[in-house]
Amino acid sequence: MSSAPLFTSQPPPPTSPPPTTRSAIPSPPSGNRPPPERLAFLLGKCKALPQLLQIHAVILRQGHENNPILNFKLQKYYSSLGRFDRSVSLFRRTANPDVFFFTGMINAHSARGLHHEAIDLYVQMLCQCVEPNAFTFSSLLKSCSIRDGVLLHSQVIKFGLGGNLFVMTGLLDVYAKGGDVVSARQVFDTMPERSLVSMTAMLTCYAKHGNLDDARVLFDGLEERDVVSWNVMIDGYTQHARPNDALVLFRRMLKAKVKPTDITILSVLSACGQLGALELGRWVHSYTVNNGIQANVRVDTSLIDMYGKCGSLEDARVVFDKIPAKDVVVWNSMIVGYAMHGFSQEALQLFDEMCRMGFRPTDITFIGVLNACAHAGLVSEGKKFFSYMKEAYNLEPKVEHYGCMVNLLGRAGHLEEAYELVKSPNMDPDPVLWGTLLGACKLHGNVSLGEEIVKFLVSRNLANDGTFVLLSNIYAAVGNWEGVAKVRAMMKETGILKEPGCSSIEINNKVHEFLAGDLRHSKSKEIYMMLEEINQRLKAHGYSPKIETVLHNVGEKEKEQSLAVHSERLAIAFGLISTSPGTTIKIVKNLRVCSDCHAVTKLISKITGRRIVALLLSKQCPGRVCMYRSTNLSTLGLIPAPSPAKASRELVLFLLGNHRRAIAAGDRRSGPSRNPVTFRRRSCGETSGRRIVCVTSGGTTVPLEQRCVRYIDNFSSGHRGAASTEGTCQPYCRSLPDDPLLECFESTGGSNIEVQQSQAEAVKKAITNYHAAVEAGHLLKLQFTTIFEYLQLLHMIAIELRNLGPHVMFYLAAAVSDFYVPWASMVEHKIQSASGPLDMRLAQVPKMLSVLRKDWAPLAFCVSFKLETDSKILLEKAAAALRKYNMHAVVANELATRKEEVTLVTLHGNACIHRDKTLPGDDVERPLIQLLVEQHTAYIENNIQGQVTSHQ
Repeated sequence: MSSAPLFTSQPPPPTSPPPTTRSAIPSPPSGNRPPPERLAFLLGKCKALPQLLQIHAVILRQGHENNPILNFKLQKYYSSLGRFDRSVSLFRRTANPDVFFFTGMINAHSARGLHHEAIDLYVQMLCQCVEPNAFTFSSLLKSCSIRDGVLLHSQVIKFGLGGNLFVMTGLLDVYAKGGDVVSARQVFDTMPERSLVSMTAMLTCYAKHGNLDDARVLFDGLEERDVVSWNVMIDGYTQHARPNDALVLFRRMLKAKVKPTDITILSVLSACGQLGALELGRWVHSYTVNNGIQANVRVDTSLIDMYGKCGSLEDARVVFDKIPAKDVVVWNSMIVGYAMHGFSQEALQLFDEMCRMGFRPTDITFIGVLNACAHAGLVSEGKKFFSYMKEAYNLEPKVEHYGCMVNLLGRAGHLEEAYELVKSPNMDPDPVLWGTLLGACKLHGNVSLGEEIVKFLVSRNLANDGTFVLLSNIYAAVGNWEGVAKVRAMMKETGILKEPGCSSIEINNKVHEFLAGDLRHSKSKEIYMMLEEINQRLKAHGYSPKIETVLHNVGEKEKEQSLAVHSERLAIAFGLISTSPGTTIKIVKNLRVCSDCHAVTKLISKITGRRIVALLLSKQCPGRVCMYRSTNLSTLGLIPAPSPAKASRELVLFLLGNHRRAIAAGDRRSGPSRNPVTFRRRSCGETSGRRIVCVTSGGTTVPLEQRCVRYIDNFSSGHRGAASTEGTCQPYCRSLPDDPLLECFESTGGSNIEVQQSQAEAVKKAITNYHAAVEAGHLLKLQFTTIFEYLQLLHMIAIELRNLGPHVMFYLAAAVSDFYVPWASMVEHKIQSASGPLDMRLAQVPKMLSVLRKDWAPLAFCVSFKLETDSKILLEKAAAALRKYNMHAVVANELATRKEEVTLVTLHGNACIHRDKTLPGDDVERPLIQLLVEQHTAYIENNIQGQVTSHQ
């Protein structure tokens, strides 16, 4: 590899040093030649560029321009004082730079984000036979991509630095930033010692990618915690929508006498905003002021955002007005806050003031402005602002801006115009936009356009669960109950459910949640007594229920009863009995308030003299700054698997160890039915709502050499997974002997083989069923041998299946190795038997169950297995695994009796399952699978969250 120039363009020309009248470092007397050691000492004292230039001049006058130590120090200080060009020039003029000089240059390039140039320097270093050290790799890893990090990982091992704490921490950070949690954990597990920095790096990796339970286990295990580790954990909870956990940990942080920083406050304020916890947010604001936590624009902006989300625009405006040097982010927060709550005039006035003061609007600014126009019905003004984005400010409208325009046009009844806007060629399909448009069709009773939109979405494979929920609501709004029945029957068949309305209220820093007709609260009796009192007073003020808002085909009395126990009314009633007269009541909803509850809330406010604030914190609320849009992931190489009742519509992915039973032999035939991509196209493109089961079976091996001859094996026959798969799609028949090649066939001479007469029917059935299952797209088998292959396959499959949500089941029957030999500790060639004692270093395999549940496939239905030889501890261990890994079910089986009985352990109780000995050939998998299919069906019906955009 040639050593090409490091830069594609010339370095910037040197700038003239500022004039100076006196040197801070005295010049040597005339005739006195300072030795290089003295010059090196003086370089170490340099604090400014003029001093450095003077010493450099002395070095040149005294003929030390080729001294490697002096040149290295000059390069270092030129870089640190902003003269990177001189640093590069020095390096180019230095003959045979040593490892320290190379490392200094690599570090300087990495610090400036010039990673490709840093890699080129590393290659040049190797070409000149200069061996890198730990500092070299630490510098290279500062800004490299995960792809380069993998290559550098091999170099680290090659040069024997796999045990260096700083280098391994750098590698861990590279994998963490690249999103490879598994590799990061493997690096973490192989570190001979761990510092607080490496522990925090792993903690950050888990928290950033949503593995919060694993992060919490690591956090709780820290012997010492600095403020950084607290901040990482709190921010992880906040960023992944677990604000309650964030606030609980913040309280624990205060009890531990750890002083928060401004970073802590940012996360805590965000959590308060997510919960609508106004009083707690005010306390945090007060705590920040009273405890001397550094105030800055970011904290002030977070305060405005928190107060805005909590409905206290007065507090938000007070903070806004006190900020002396506002930036555009501060203006945006206040404008969006006003627009969010319908204060359109204030939002637009603030926008005008912002522009007059010379601030350039951003895309976030226009989200607030367009929302303000939508709330005020300013259609023509909204269209002008939408055009100004591109014409005046060269801002390309994003999907959020199109969402605001659809909302604006839909509210005003311009449905056809909104429809054409969403269909425009320059618009990428977005479920939130279509949901907004369908909601407008319901609002204006435009059934024909609603049906046309649904047909358009279905024809282009853009329909999702929310599409059909909204169509059902459109039919119900106009009294077309036959249409409602048809849509709901289809929804029930495909497992689509309407997201339940939920309202929450904060009382004494505790958040209370309510569903419609909820009876779970400890004060339900008092709440319903207050509701009854409210209803009597409402009727006395002339209230008449708007029963037309109830989208169910029931009688008028039932509709009135349904309206009376909507979740927001329960929350308001609880607020009335839990707070003193005159206190503002603030509730938070996940769905839009129906028109009847909107009218009732205004009337309750008038009757009680209370101010009532209702906030909408919906994941799919169009036009919000933090708008959620589901990401459609492609599904590659998956596998049709089944429910016994609907075997033709379900799918099974069968992962099995390829060194197991003969029936698990690889399918080496070519053809479209064996191609995973074709399989995906066939299986996942035909029918929505299809269920997929990933069955893992057999056991993993652990290689002992890089060129593997020997390995450690896990005992597993693969029977459980194979038998369970048979129960759904009959790919083979277990009435065959255990070794079919020897027991079922016999040689008749020559090259002919015949099936024994007694086994002919079973063999024919097995072959027929197997090929039928594969050809029909109900089964795809993928094979693994080592623990590495197993984890990589499972990771790939889980990520590809993630977009199917709760329709996926993971049936993890494989025996997974607990330990492995790290690559750095593994010998290259075969371990010799007679070469003395065997020294083998094992590392623990990362617990992938938590990662699977929390990161890879968080909505999937997960079943794991617990095998013990001691029946006394079996159920206790299974229950512990259920809680630790957040499984939906754990199959507990004892080694000696596992083919006769198992116990299914769930949070709802245990079920003991036996095989029916009265049925010939029956096994325990049959009733086990039946029960799991029932539980999976119930899970789909009850746990689809965040995919419905309908009104309550």
